[in-house]
Amino acid sequence: MTDDYIHSEVMGHNYGLTTIMLTNMMSQAPNQDIRCLLGLALLYDFSLWSGSIPEIRVYKAFREFGAVDAEFVPFWHTGGIIRGQTEQVRCSAYLKKEGGAMLVFFNRAREARKMTFTVQWSRLNARQPVEARDAFPAGWDELVDNDLPVQGSQLTVNVPAEGFLMVSVR
Repeated sequence: MTDDYIHSEVMGHNYGLTTIMLTNMMSQAPNQDIRCLLGLALLYDFSLWSGSIPEIRVYKAFREFGAVDAEFVPFWHTGGIIRGQTEQVRCSAYLKKEGGAMLVFFNRAREARKMTFTVQWSRLNARQPVEARDAFPAGWDELVDNDLPVQGSQLTVNVPAEGFLMVSVR
């Protein structure tokens, strides 16, 4: 699924939250699984309507983050905040006015990528020391330690192949 298709046919950020039926997405990307489609939805800020377990877990992560009052900043505007993005791995952000963010990394590549990004934590209103955690762990046990390594302005993440990573920043 191309960026041009998503911008012209799916993304409705300028018009408010857009919901798209999963069957509509599957016709455009028949070989993609739900995690890939959810990643695209998070990267471009639209909602899927599928009722899948991964989708429910995404909504749970957003509730815990308190996304109701968060501002969406798409990847084409986060380059000055989160440096190191590529054509294959991009990052959009949901910023809270009182501080903190939900970063959504999406990997279009067919192989997983371990990447280190340089982040301007002050632009995310993150408190010091910065805490970053995986808000959507791959396993089903949400009680596991989900902390991610932050070294000064550096954040290192493992983004699954054709998948996404949600990082809660405080």
